[in-house]
Amino acid sequence: MRIIQMPLPEDIQNLIREHSKDDDAYEKLLTLFDEQLIEQTHNYRQRFDSHNAVQILIERGTGKLVDANRAAALFYGYSVDKLRTMTIRDLNVIPREEVEQEIALAKSQNRPFYKFRHRLASGEIRDIHVFSSPVITPDRELSHSIIVDVTGEYDTERRYQSLFEQSTDAIFIVNMNNNIIQYNHREAEMLGYSYEELSKTTFRDIVISEEHHQVGNIMQQLINGEQIQPYERTYIRKDGTTFPGEINAQLIRDSDGNPLHIQSIVRDISRRKQMEETTE
Repeated sequence: MRIIQMPLPEDIQNLIREHSKDDDAYEKLLTLFDEQLIEQTHNYRQRFDSHNAVQILIERGTGKLVDANRAAALFYGYSVDKLRTMTIRDLNVIPREEVEQEIALAKSQNRPFYKFRHRLASGEIRDIHVFSSPVITPDRELSHSIIVDVTGEYDTERRYQSLFEQSTDAIFIVNMNNNIIQYNHREAEMLGYSYEELSKTTFRDIVISEEHHQVGNIMQQLINGEQIQPYERTYIRKDGTTFPGEINAQLIRDSDGNPLHIQSIVRDISRRKQMEETTE
């Protein structure tokens, strides 16, 4: 077991010297601080090594794995000594630019963890959540990362995402402030926007102004627990043309019953409307 002793900062040493009556007292105080520091470091290492959670220490900037506990060795399939010779890039399978994007996304969402994919020694890919906090030492900055394996959860999420994208109907999700937070490519195609362009719109940009007030009414009915039958909205394409859409809306709640967001499935019913007009 390695004991990493951090030297007492020079300003603290000077303060001790100023308040010591003689050099002998100063040296005794320093020795006492050193002993306490060694004991605290030893206790930390015991907790770190024996903890069941997968934990690693990463040098910021270089990505070098400075240390890892026994749980990390069991999870990754490498010895602790081997892990200390590796970098985080040896484990991470997603490109560097995607790593940076995920870090920025987690920050914007005020999310306490990052979503990454790591490769084990066996070659198996695992989906993980990384909870990271800074560790400052006199000579470098480290990140103390706790790794949580969520592979099973992500399998379900990916199946949902596949169905979400392959739907022939437009699907969009709005938060409780009526802002669009997710949508599929069919939604962008139906409205004539690129996928990236649609991310900058709100419902006010895609629904005619005469129907804006109805959006809030539907949301309140859903919150009140009312069953909403399919209803119609008049949508505006990017080029300014309009079309009628039939909507099936559902309020999604969390495990405690609190409203999370509204999922809406939209179908272009222009042809149906034309046929109805023809048969009248």
